[in-house]
Amino acid sequence: MISAGLKLDVYFGDSLASGDRMADQALMDCFADHELEVAALYRGIEGFGIGRRIHTERFPDVSTDLPLVAEAIDTREPLSVELLYSDQVGAQRTISRFALIPFETPEGDLNWIATINRHWYLDRAGPRSESQVAAAFEVIQREREAAEELARAEATAAEAAAAADETSGAEADANVPSEVVR
Repeated sequence: MISAGLKLDVYFGDSLASGDRMADQALMDCFADHELEVAALYRGIEGFGIGRRIHTERFPDVSTDLPLVAEAIDTREPLSVELLYSDQVGAQRTISRFALIPFETPEGDLNWIATINRHWYLDRAGPRSESQVAAAFEVIQREREAAEELARAEATAAEAAAAADETSGAEADANVPSEVVR
């Protein structure tokens, strides 16, 4: 059944602020204040921002400004959403069709049930073979290990810098006359 409704999509990055609050929280609160029927916030794991610079959560220490989509719908009718996404390697693009079906609880509250209706694989006839899954896992594992090694190296460097600061501070205290040191 098709009925009249209003849909709003807002595309932005997760580092965007609105005053002293993050924009995603401010926007979701605004949707709630206006009592819209449906409001959802989708967090992407990878995307391009301004200047076509890649943003990704593959490396947590460098993942800034990941893509967000806030969606608000003002209707009580069932609706369908088609979502294009990819795996962490980026080589298996898929479209999934979701249905959102409204229902009323015994208390009179409006809730929504989400169901998946269909998947389309865009880059091949179906899901990856076991050997392709294993190869993709190895790529992801190598990237994770590299990120963890980088994080350990940065932590070691930070600890060394803190120790050097403490040592130089102690040497400075040693050069101050004892009656001044308390």
